[in-house]
Amino acid sequence: MIIAKALILFHSVNSIKGEMTELPFISRVLLEDNTLPEYPNCKVDYPPWIGDGDCRGGDYNTEECGWDGGDCIEFNEKYPNCKVDDPSYIGDGDCRGGDYNTEECGWDGEDCIGFNEKYPNCKVDYPLYIGDVYCDGGDYNTEECGWDGGDCIGFNEKYPNCKVDDEPTYIDDGDCDGGYYNTEECGWDGGDCIGFNEKYPNCKVDTPWMVGDRHCDGGDYNTEECGWDGGDCIEINEKYPNCKVDYPWVIGDRNCNGGDYNTEECGWDGGDCPFSRGKRLLSSDYLVYSFQVISILFSLLHA
Repeated sequence: MIIAKALILFHSVNSIKGEMTELPFISRVLLEDNTLPEYPNCKVDYPPWIGDGDCRGGDYNTEECGWDGGDCIEFNEKYPNCKVDDPSYIGDGDCRGGDYNTEECGWDGEDCIGFNEKYPNCKVDYPLYIGDVYCDGGDYNTEECGWDGGDCIGFNEKYPNCKVDDEPTYIDDGDCDGGYYNTEECGWDGGDCIGFNEKYPNCKVDTPWMVGDRHCDGGDYNTEECGWDGGDCIEINEKYPNCKVDYPWVIGDRNCNGGDYNTEECGWDGGDCPFSRGKRLLSSDYLVYSFQVISILFSLLHA
């Protein structure tokens, strides 16, 4: 039977010296169907992980896989009814929510006991975010979670009617963010969007800070209301007036993009696609590219 040998090289980083240290090779023999000889019925994505010292959940922690090659035996004895994707998180010092913070999993291996006592009705996916100095929105910024463990108190006092689910920390961070951030309730993104709104009062885009960032963005950005993406698209619009693509800035970047980019209207992706519709376009870029490829092949053949 044909076998294949899988070699895994682990590295550790010496954080003090900043040097890379190579640890010994760990060699595992795999059968031709990508399974380990000792576990022929174990079907997982990365068989070499079996028995590597870390307990993994899911298909790894099954009888067919020898309870992850023995790595999960101790865990299963301690938490027989705990079903999580990564058992190694249990008892690692960080409180995690969801299935980890349950009685079956020992309240995340006791990592969440203090959190649960302080916020018994706070149900979030990442309890470790509570009280981490950063104001998180959504379910974190609620009375049950102590207004994100106190992180959002100042924000709530300043913008009591500003309801953003993602990142309240984006407000007043120096970048103009669109959507709910750029509203009166949120102080026009904490003042970040005041200049933008004065310059482009009718420009409605999700990420206003991309306007005038020296990259030509398509769609709603490349419109008269947005100053042709703050001037970023003026040159490309003059060169390819009928080219309508989402990311005009990739045209002429020396990478051949297909679809609407590789069309006559877009100059065959600004010359990046020398072979198009059966035609060979002998552009200067193509000639340079061809010479580079030939030089590399020549070097390999005579190495």
